[in-house]
Amino acid sequence: VTERNAEQSKKDKQVAEKSAKRSKNAFKIFTDSFRSVDPSEGANADMLALDVLLQAKDNLEDSELDDEGKSKLLRALTTSFIGLGEYNSAVSTAEADWELNKTKLGHDLPNTLASMHNLAMSYDAAGNYEEAAKLFEQLLVLHKTNLGPDHPDTLNSMSGLAQSYLFVGKIKAAIELNEQVLELQKTKLGHDHHQTLVSMNKLALSYDQAGKIEASITLNEKALELQKTKLGPDHPDTLISMVNLAAGYRKVRKIEASIKLLEQVQKLQKTKLGHDHPKTLFSMGSLAKSYQEAGNFEASIKLYQQMLEQAGSDHPQILTSMNNLAVSYYRAGKIEASIELDEQVLEQRKAKLGLDHPDTLGSMNNLALGYGKAGKLEASIKLFEQVTELYRTKLGPSHPNTLISMGSLAMSYYRVGKIEAALILNEKGLELRKARFGPNHHHTLYTMGSLAVNYKVLGRYKDAIPLFEELFENTKNKKKLRPLIPHLRDAYANEKRVGELMELVENSIAKARASSNQIELLIELIEGGYALLQAEAYVNAEKFLRESVELFLEEDAGSWQQFNAQSLLGAALSKQEKHDEAKTLLTEAFTVLNDNAEQIPKNVREKYLSRSAQWLMELAETTANEEDLKKWTAEKERIKKEHGSDKDSLPDSD
Repeated sequence: VTERNAEQSKKDKQVAEKSAKRSKNAFKIFTDSFRSVDPSEGANADMLALDVLLQAKDNLEDSELDDEGKSKLLRALTTSFIGLGEYNSAVSTAEADWELNKTKLGHDLPNTLASMHNLAMSYDAAGNYEEAAKLFEQLLVLHKTNLGPDHPDTLNSMSGLAQSYLFVGKIKAAIELNEQVLELQKTKLGHDHHQTLVSMNKLALSYDQAGKIEASITLNEKALELQKTKLGPDHPDTLISMVNLAAGYRKVRKIEASIKLLEQVQKLQKTKLGHDHPKTLFSMGSLAKSYQEAGNFEASIKLYQQMLEQAGSDHPQILTSMNNLAVSYYRAGKIEASIELDEQVLEQRKAKLGLDHPDTLGSMNNLALGYGKAGKLEASIKLFEQVTELYRTKLGPSHPNTLISMGSLAMSYYRVGKIEAALILNEKGLELRKARFGPNHHHTLYTMGSLAVNYKVLGRYKDAIPLFEELFENTKNKKKLRPLIPHLRDAYANEKRVGELMELVENSIAKARASSNQIELLIELIEGGYALLQAEAYVNAEKFLRESVELFLEEDAGSWQQFNAQSLLGAALSKQEKHDEAKTLLTEAFTVLNDNAEQIPKNVREKYLSRSAQWLMELAETTANEEDLKKWTAEKERIKKEHGSDKDSLPDSD
């Protein structure tokens, strides 16, 4: 017994000496690091906390600290780098720790698992979600095997894996994991335990990413009520839940509810945490975004500018705030200011995060949008091509960000007349969105509309019509129906599908009559009449066009729009061989339109004047009037010469 006690005492003494030596070496590392940034020791007075950490890392490499001590300090440094937003430094530090564990500490399983977890978290923070997911998958197996399925570390691995899955587009798998974690924590810890409530928030985020916004809101509301009761109304986690719930409200257009919540959060955080705390600044950004969605751009811009002033140039969220301010400038129509800021953010994110980091790609996407809005279409296309390929490589072809970028690129191709290129992208995009979101999701319907317009512009009306009809059925009684009707009407007209066209025109006119809006009624009468004229349904075209001319005489006599309608009516009469009345109407209409050409919008001026002259040419040819035929042929040539540079714009693809 005496020998055993002596042996134990010896071991305890060795452990104590080892611990004392480790503490002494660790103390020296940090003392040297602190002195290295002390101005009295010759350091630059502007050196920051980051400089201290980098110096500590350098000192650690040359220290006499044992491997286990080095590993623990490397993990602590990794966490600090993540907190400062220095993700590349975090990854390199975590990788050094992982290498140390693999080569020298592999026997120490808890330390090795902690190192793996640290590296996975670093990859996740740096946007390398695929590598993070691989590590979390390994960790989950090891934790389950060594600790059991409901151990806290096992649940942390499941939660981390779910987070990585979200960002690589495996949303269904992420939801399943988060649901498992939540159920296990409810059983093991209770429904209102702190960790259980955190898991509820993570599951709500998964639902949000899957487009299940209502389910996300319901879960966030439940978590918030429990947190208020369990933790108090001003607990940091309670406030985070309020911010998350406000974001959900914003997505379902409950903007006032979102603003109300965030204003409460701001007041509580400023009192509890201070004006400059990162969480206060984060919720300020969310409030600015809600102001933006409410159309209050000035309030949004003011808040973002305030955030930039309070955060300072070294704040980890500074680039996010600059990015969001650029978005507000864009939404407010301040495109040049938006572009200038986006260019700064993109360059800094490239340098800080790397070219393929999700935040960098988001900046590229925003800048491409700005270039497009400013008319710099080639620059916009070049960026969209680059970001689409990077998204496809980094996140996969069916990730939401990849699909959004594909859609933006297709729109850019469309705007410069590269319709075939736009069509190819939209065909692939529609297939991927149907598989990802389902046939009735608004993202799927948007792409379907873009593809249908591509078909229509290329004259492929038979391909366009089924898509337009499906969209029509899916958007009945919705605001998005109105811009869809002209496309479907034109497609029916070009395919001479008079029955379907007549039904569509009559329904649209009936709705306009019921609204008592005379301008809306005039538009439907003219556009419906013109479509029937194209479909060679001349009698029906005459009926609606004659009513439009009579209505103009009551409401807006003498306008160029009246004589455009009169020209269409003359064409419908000419096609029915009512030549005398047609000639009178067409001649008067052309004269007035030509004399008032400057009043006609430039992008349709040549189209309307040439069309009016063309119908007079056709009437002269039908009635064998050679003199009139020469006259109107010459007029059409003159119009082309004078107004040929006025290009008719492509129809909106959405």
